Amino acid sequence: MTEDTQNNQNNAEEQAVVVTANDPVVDVAPQTPAEVTSINSVPELPAETPVPSPPPQATAAVPATELDNKFSINIGKWKEHLALALTKRKERWQKTLDKVLALAQSQDAITNQQTKKLLRCTKLTAWRYLKTLEKQGKIKRTGNHNTPTYKILK
Repeated sequence: MTEDTQNNQNNAEEQAVVVTANDPVVDVAPQTPAEVTSINSVPELPAETPVPSPPPQATAAVPATELDNKFSINIGKWKEHLALALTKRKERWQKTLDKVLALAQSQDAITNQQTKKLLRCTKLTAWRYLKTLEKQGKIKRTGNHNTPTYKILK
């Protein structure tokens, strides 16, 4: 080995680590391989001990027959409320149909537009009322498909 090659090897071993602005600052003291860790590694935090939750409170066991009775009572109440709501809805629907029928009786014929203005609703809702009255046989649709009129049947 020549003297220049030997000097270059010694110089390479003695050279310090070159640190750029983007590199984190690290201790360049020689370390044993066991002590060397990755720069990007995150030190492990000590495991936190979980906070124990309070013990569940004892509840009295309810007999199955008592639960069945409560369930039956609640279902019965629910059915009563539902029946009442449906009855009220049908009454409101019939009251509205009576309004439309009264308007049709006051004139020879009634249109969808007149029903819409009377009830202050959409065209589709007005059409539904007129269609219901037609199915009940109280009015009959006449006129062309663009501007239908409904005449009252006597």
